[in-house]
Amino acid sequence: AFLERIGKDWKNWMVHTCYLYLRSVYESDNKRKAERAVLQIQSIVDQYKDEEPSVDNRINWVLALPFPILYQVKKELGNQYLKLGVANSALDIFKPLEMWNEVIQAYIIVGEKSKAIA
Repeated sequence: AFLERIGKDWKNWMVHTCYLYLRSVYESDNKRKAERAVLQIQSIVDQYKDEEPSVDNRINWVLALPFPILYQVKKELGNQYLKLGVANSALDIFKPLEMWNEVIQAYIIVGEKSKAIA
């Protein structure tokens, strides 16, 4: 209910993006909504590269919100890919982040145990 209330009345980019991230994390365990959650988190990762809205606009709420850093958002995206069985995409995310336990897990899911051991 709290998330739905925030989602209805957003006027600030940071508030809305934080709402979308929290909703996606919450919905990732729902089989019917898991794909939408992954797409939303991928969209949030892509938004970190955007120049709009400006830093001035983004910074207004930075201390008031549990806004995740890019590392955290990418980690969540990789974990959601693993839940959906898209281990190769998860590998593409986990390797640059140097999340070796998750890389090993993804290699095992893909069936490349030799790489997981090495």
